[in-house]
Amino acid sequence: MVPRYGAAIANEGLLPKKIAETNSKNAPIVAIIISGILAIVLLFSGKFEELAALSVVFRFFQYIPTALAVLVLRKKYPDKKVVFRVPFGPVIPILAVLVSLVMIWGENPMNYVYGLIGVLIASAVYFIYIVLICKNKVLEQEGE
Repeated sequence: MVPRYGAAIANEGLLPKKIAETNSKNAPIVAIIISGILAIVLLFSGKFEELAALSVVFRFFQYIPTALAVLVLRKKYPDKKVVFRVPFGPVIPILAVLVSLVMIWGENPMNYVYGLIGVLIASAVYFIYIVLICKNKVLEQEGE
């Protein structure tokens, strides 16, 4: 987890608020500590080259939904005033998805399996957390 991403997700209420805590210089200190611990665990779990390759692969897996979101949001809000609009219509997001898929495959076709496992684990954690949040909010509302 990149610390700023984790803090942003926590600010949205999708992770515990504690992760979004910042220090006096506005750095997400709790998210940095969590990321550091995860990095150390990963460091001791394999070779550096393998970890670097997996890091690149997972970044490409992150680019795919981002590029697809551009397409979806453009279609959903075609007249929305935005600060920046990706030029050439859907060409760049589609190219981004295709290049990402090629890069993932080019490193090692098994990366699709690893990526799918990562997505499944992240999705399970997300849905479990959301269910717990929703359950707690419902219980709090009933208690009022």
